[in-house]
Amino acid sequence: MAADSKDVKVAFFDVDGTLFSFREKGEPESTKRAVRALAANGITVVLATGRAPYMLDSLDLDPFSAFITFNGALCYTNDEVLYSHPHERRDVEIAVRQTKAGLYPCLFIEKDRCYISYKNDTVTRHEKRVDIHFEVDNPEQALENDIYLYNAFFPPKDDHILTDATDNVELARWTDAFCDVIPKGGGKEPAVKRMLRMLGFSPEQAIAFGDGGNDEGMFRSVGLGVAMGNAMDSLKGIADIVTDDVDSDGIWNACERLGLV
Repeated sequence: MAADSKDVKVAFFDVDGTLFSFREKGEPESTKRAVRALAANGITVVLATGRAPYMLDSLDLDPFSAFITFNGALCYTNDEVLYSHPHERRDVEIAVRQTKAGLYPCLFIEKDRCYISYKNDTVTRHEKRVDIHFEVDNPEQALENDIYLYNAFFPPKDDHILTDATDNVELARWTDAFCDVIPKGGGKEPAVKRMLRMLGFSPEQAIAFGDGGNDEGMFRSVGLGVAMGNAMDSLKGIADIVTDDVDSDGIWNACERLGLV
C-alpha cells in the first residue's frame, strides 16, 4: 500500500538492527538526528519493538510519543497504558516444562525484569551481540507473574517443539538464534493498527522502519515500509524502499531521500 511521503504524519521504528546498531552497541548519531528531526517537523514517532520497556534505556527516547513493546503485548504513551495482553498461564507452563527438560534455554520477560532458565553458546553469543546480560534464575517464577513475551532459543527447524504443544502462541523472528513467543493474535501488525486508531492516523499517513521478520506485519499496516540494508530478504521483498544499513546512516538517508528531514 505505497503512499506519498508528503502525507506522512506518524513513523514507527523497530529497535534492534534498525535504531540499535549491534556493531556500535547503541544508536548511530545520524539515527538520533533523524528521529529528532522527524519529531521537530511535526511527525509523531512511535517505537515498535520486541524489547521490554526496561530494555530501552540505551536509546534516545525523548522524541517518542508512544511505545509498542513486547511485539505488541504492551502499548503505552508517556502518560498511560493503552493495551496490555500477557501470555495465558497454560502456555507459560508448557515453556517452563520444556526448558526444565533441557529442550532449549528460555528467557522469560516480565514488565520489569527478565530471567533465563540456563545458558548455552547460542545465548552467550546473543548476549554479546545485543550487549545485554541475562540473569539465570528458576523458570518456575514465570508461573507466578505476568509474562508478556518469552524467547525460546532454538533454530527455525525446531519451531514445532512449541507450536505442536501450544494453542495460543505465535512465533516471530528477527534472527535464527531464537524466536519471540507472543500471545496468539499479537504481533506488531495488530499493535500498529491499534496505535493508528488511537492516535487518529490512517495507514496512508504512516511509515515504518524495520529489519526483521517480525516487522513484516508492521509493513503491511502502513503506507510506506522502509527496510534497512541489513534487513532480512523476506522484509526487503515487501518493502517500498530499501535503504542503507544501520551502520551506514540508513535511517537518515531514507528520511532525506523521502523529504522528511
